[in-house]
Amino acid sequence: IRGKLEENKIMLRNNPQYETVLAALPPKLFRAWTLGDYDALEGQYFDTWSSFYHVVKSFEIPSEWAIYQSLDWGFENPLACHWWAIPPAADHVYCIREYYMTHKNSDVAAGEIHDISCKMFGSNYISSGRIKKMYADPSIWNQVGRNKSGKFIAEDFMANIQERTPSGEKRSLLIVPADNSRI
Repeated sequence: IRGKLEENKIMLRNNPQYETVLAALPPKLFRAWTLGDYDALEGQYFDTWSSFYHVVKSFEIPSEWAIYQSLDWGFENPLACHWWAIPPAADHVYCIREYYMTHKNSDVAAGEIHDISCKMFGSNYISSGRIKKMYADPSIWNQVGRNKSGKFIAEDFMANIQERTPSGEKRSLLIVPADNSRI
């Protein structure tokens, strides 16, 4: 819940020195506790992030926009999957969904990501080409998942992010290694 210092009348009345105490804090903590700007806190990769500039109101994604996914694998550290929408002019990229989890086996996480995609775009999102491909952390091609299958994490994702056509044919989402040299 965002709140600014001046909105907390009781705190200011009961502790008139509180604003002076806050002024002595490091700048990012001051912005969070005084201005309610929790985007300013430490540990962010992008220290210029601002919800005011970087978040838009929800809108229907036009069908002609390309949808891609990105996957950063993690078990102890978080797994993050994002869905990205790109308009035909490719002048902006919109993150339209995030899946963020820890301690989830790769086969289970892949199934949950597939279920989210089905809810967003329908059960034929792969064969219809609605999601073009997933760019994934290259390490999933050389790490065995924590389930007992003994498969690489990439194999779990490819096996669990697929659909069956009416004829019974399996179609998997194209999952390719991301180019980490661009990060």
